[in-house]
Amino acid sequence: MGTRFLATREAQWSDKRKTNLVAGQADNTLQSRLYDTLNEPGWPREFPARFLRNETSELWAGREAELEAVAESERARYQQNPMDDVTRRLQLAGEGVDLVGDIPSARDIVERTVTQAIAVLRGSSGLIRD
Repeated sequence: MGTRFLATREAQWSDKRKTNLVAGQADNTLQSRLYDTLNEPGWPREFPARFLRNETSELWAGREAELEAVAESERARYQQNPMDDVTRRLQLAGEGVDLVGDIPSARDIVERTVTQAIAVLRGSSGLIRD
């Protein structure tokens, strides 16, 4: 649900980043330490981030150890790119990004989720036996 809520009207991301997320595809994501190394170096190592591939990920994918060795200078250079630069700044996105097709309000997402859950539970009630 994290990816879904990033593409809401209330999310703090710019419209450009939200639109890029809506256009994203799960096949074009990568799970790696790159995001953490370039953004939040204190994040626990056992929890790599998943993000949309772009120029930065293509440059460093498979070279994480090399990036770690020059992390401080690369982080400073990377963070000079504007947040809206979706070709260079890494953008978080889960594997469910394919299911994100619009930019509604967070309220709309919660209401949709509840409605869908009720429909699934009602449809499955015949499968429950005492």
